[in-house]
Amino acid sequence: MFDFNWFSDPNAWAALATLTLLEIVLGIDNIVFLSILVDRLPPEKRKTGRIFGLGLAMITRLMLLEILRRDGNIAVEERVVSLAELAEADEVWITSSSKEIAPVIEIDGVAVGDGKVGDVWLAAQTLYSAHKFDF
Repeated sequence: MFDFNWFSDPNAWAALATLTLLEIVLGIDNIVFLSILVDRLPPEKRKTGRIFGLGLAMITRLMLLEILRRDGNIAVEERVVSLAELAEADEVWITSSSKEIAPVIEIDGVAVGDGKVGDVWLAAQTLYSAHKFDF
């Protein structure tokens, strides 16, 4: 069912570390949400709560990428993009454990694409919803 050969590939570990860093940097909405929730925990359980919440966000992102790759109808490319590239994009999305996949329709007051939820996001959301429990 699962291919674990990547465990022995140093490039896979480097990619995972990069993805983890990106999820932490780009997952700021999760961090704010987690900070609010974690502050309600007893002090001795807060660190565990933060780690668990960030882990869930990363899992959501990795699941989406795997679902899209398996389907093959939506191209998946992982790389660092500039703010200028985001401004020129037709669609931008973020992933989080609380929102799963959320379309970004505006960045710094400027509409992304036509400022509406795009067809590719709708297709990705449909795929994710249909297959998120396959793991």
